[in-house]
Amino acid sequence: MDGPPVVERLAFHSELGIEPLCAAIQRALALPPFQFDAENETAWGACHHDGVEYNISMPYEDGTLQEWDETVPGGCNVGLSLLIDDDHPHAGDPGWLVGTLVRSVGERLAAALGRPLVHHRTSASLDGDAFHPRVFEPPGGTRPPGTA
Repeated sequence: MDGPPVVERLAFHSELGIEPLCAAIQRALALPPFQFDAENETAWGACHHDGVEYNISMPYEDGTLQEWDETVPGGCNVGLSLLIDDDHPHAGDPGWLVGTLVRSVGERLAAALGRPLVHHRTSASLDGDAFHPRVFEPPGGTRPPGTA
């Protein structure tokens, strides 16, 4: 597939630091270990699994994600980008990307972290349909003690 990269973006709020948060995400999604780095404005963790890079960005200051991307809802301090490899078998299938990959990640993380996650931006072509952000809520609206 040639063209711009396909990136799906989710955001949420967490009180955990980058490493414990990535460990929780790793467990919830059965991912390999994350690699960590940081720069002036943000810390991040990333891993690659089955043709998808999972990139977690946690800026040091509140509101930074919203400055970078106006589609990030207020109160979110963590960005999760799903970067799909060009040669991924579903890279050109927006229905699978949004309806299967994003939905699975959103539902599993909302349940594991006890937090709502918002799918706030897509680069998948939705065949002329307008994109509408979607919120993935934790089951029963409960938040387990000591979670994100």
